Amino acid sequence: MNICVWRYLHRSRVIEQLIDDWKNQRIPGPVNALLMATIQECIDVGALCDQTWQTVYELLHTDPNGEEIYELGNMVKPELAKTLAAFEWISERITEANGVGTPITGASEFAAAASQVRELITRIEMVFPELNEAMAAESLAAFERGDYQTIEELIREVQGHRAPAH
Repeated sequence: MNICVWRYLHRSRVIEQLIDDWKNQRIPGPVNALLMATIQECIDVGALCDQTWQTVYELLHTDPNGEEIYELGNMVKPELAKTLAAFEWISERITEANGVGTPITGASEFAAAASQVRELITRIEMVFPELNEAMAAESLAAFERGDYQTIEELIREVQGHRAPAH
């Protein structure tokens, strides 16, 4: 596994653990200090999201059907949903702090990191879409009936040539 992806996975779990400890009051100290520390972790994870995408992008161009890209998608995709949920929770804490007049250092950098997470989610969803079970079953049934086009027929169709009748 690529080191950038490994770092993203581990650092995003650090954020989840910080939030879990925060919710269960297992971390002593002022809330503002905890918020600032968590914001900094989020900013770092946002940068790792960009690096993770670069890894995916490179793999798509060098080995698009390789095992590594498949494994990467299976690891990163579920973690991104958790990362986004954590970022949303932190965003709510920032809003609460701003509501009582507490200035939050790093709030704009945090917002940029949240955008990086959302952008990576969008890109990963395009590369690793959810399997549409109904469409897959319908396609398999059509193939088994012989209701399909060969690759040659598809190429001729795209080139504007008429496909020969079967």
